[in-house]
Amino acid sequence: MPAELEPDLAKLVLLMRSRGRADHLKFTLTHFTRLWCEAAGAHLVHLRTAVPSPGLEKRIADILQKDGSRVIMDSTVDESLEGGFVFEVDGYMLDASVRTQMERIRREFIEKNNRIV
Repeated sequence: MPAELEPDLAKLVLLMRSRGRADHLKFTLTHFTRLWCEAAGAHLVHLRTAVPSPGLEKRIADILQKDGSRVIMDSTVDESLEGGFVFEVDGYMLDASVRTQMERIRREFIEKNNRIV
């Protein structure tokens, strides 16, 4: 975010806290960030990987920048994924994690075994 917005955002946070609206702060800031990205022609990307993956971050950024858009990457390591990644951009999510794939296999196994019995 542009540095000139920081004092105004700080005032907004203080105002919301003083008016007892701190529980709405996450929604407000998320919505503001989405609107700012739309106005700036930027993509806000959330990437969760099981291990650090700078190569994947670069490939995703390169793909999204082909149309001239800016990319703001938020990358975190989440060992609970067990492998793979979860990628979110512009309201869309791609879950290519091992954890999700294993959960899908487990559900299918239970469904098939319940039909046999």
